[in-house]
Amino acid sequence: MSTPLLSESVDKVLILRLSRPPSNNLDMELLKALDSALGSFAAEGSARALVISSSCPRYFSAGLDPAEFERRPEGRRAEPLAAILGLFARLRECSKPIVGALTGSALYGGCILALGCDWRIAAADAKLSLAEIRFGLPIPESLLARLHSLCSPPSLVRDLVLRGRALRAEEALGAGLVDQVVDAAQVEAEAIKEAKSLSKLAPAAFGAIKQGLRRASGESLGLSISGSELETLLAGEEAREGLAAMIEKRRPRWE
Repeated sequence: MSTPLLSESVDKVLILRLSRPPSNNLDMELLKALDSALGSFAAEGSARALVISSSCPRYFSAGLDPAEFERRPEGRRAEPLAAILGLFARLRECSKPIVGALTGSALYGGCILALGCDWRIAAADAKLSLAEIRFGLPIPESLLARLHSLCSPPSLVRDLVLRGRALRAEEALGAGLVDQVVDAAQVEAEAIKEAKSLSKLAPAAFGAIKQGLRRASGESLGLSISGSELETLLAGEEAREGLAAMIEKRRPRWE
C-alpha cells in the first residue's frame, strides 16, 4: 500500500500532501502520519513554514470515513474523531505559519483541517462544508470560535453549522473563510509562494502574535468534549443513524 502522506521541502517550506485517493478520506493511518509529521515540523528548526496540500485533484479531503467508526470496537469508536480534533489543536498551537492549499473540496473533517491552517488558498471549483450535524454530531466550541473569528456575518456561521450549508470557493472568499481563490492548477504554487513570504518574518514574534490572536478570539485548544463523551455521542441513536445514512448514501431519518 502506498504511503498516505507525501512530503517535500522547498527552501525552508515543508509541503505535506494528503495522498489517499480518490478523496483523501481521513483513516487512522493518514491521521497518525499527519500527526507525526506535524509534531516533527513544530519541533525541528529547518522548516520555517508549512503547506498542507493534496495529491487528489478534486478533494483536499472529504473528511473522516464513516466506515472507520464501524470498524472499531465498542469503546474505541471515537478515536478517529478525537484524532482529527487533536490535529486541529496541534495546527492551532504551532507557532509557525501554516498555509492550506485547498486543491479541491474540504468537507467535514477535511474542513476542520483547513480551519486549523493560518491561511487558506482555494481552487475555483472547491467547496467547504462543516456539516457534522448531518452525522448527528455537535461541533466543539473551539471550532465554533475559530469559525466566528474568520467568517462573517454571524448568520452565515449559523447556516454552516446548523443547516450544514456548503460554500463554493467564491462564497467562502467573500465570507472570509478562505483568503484567495485561484485556478486549480495554481493552488499549490500560490500556497508555497505565500508560505515562503511568511517564513521570512521574525519567527518568535510571529508565534507570539498568532497565539495572541487565537486567545483574543476566545478560541481554546481544549476539545471541550472528552473521549468518553464522544463515545457516548457515537453510541446514540442520532449519530448511529447519521453514520448509517452516510455509509448507505441516503438521507438520514430523524424520528
